[in-house]
Amino acid sequence: MNKASKNKGAGRVLPCYTYLTMRTDLDHLPPQKQRELERVVQLIFEEFEDAFALARHEWKKAGRILKVILYGSYARGTWVDEPHTAKGYQSDFDLLIIVSDKRLTDRVKYWSKLDERLMREYGLKGHAGQSASSSTSRSACTRS
Repeated sequence: MNKASKNKGAGRVLPCYTYLTMRTDLDHLPPQKQRELERVVQLIFEEFEDAFALARHEWKKAGRILKVILYGSYARGTWVDEPHTAKGYQSDFDLLIIVSDKRLTDRVKYWSKLDERLMREYGLKGHAGQSASSSTSRSACTRS
């Protein structure tokens, strides 16, 4: 077996990734979903500020949310909203929260009150047929 047959396809450039442009607006969402998402983001910032209002450590005082990124089906425009069907499925919001310090990503310490508040705001109202904590996925990470 010669070198060329061993490395069949070597030297060819194959497309590996599809590059997507990140949207900076929510214009592709229905007005009701835009308002709902804006409210969820408002709650994220309020609960973050409350969690660190009385912070004593400098790193906590300096803690910031740098970005909130919508990804998944709502970002792509492929969400499902069928509460009236037998399965009653509705897509959730997938949010990536970028924070200024890795220590701020501890879900139990810093994000559980947000879960509780989302439950109160949306879960008790029966919003979208689901509790907000199960209909809103969150991830927190730091900016590198």
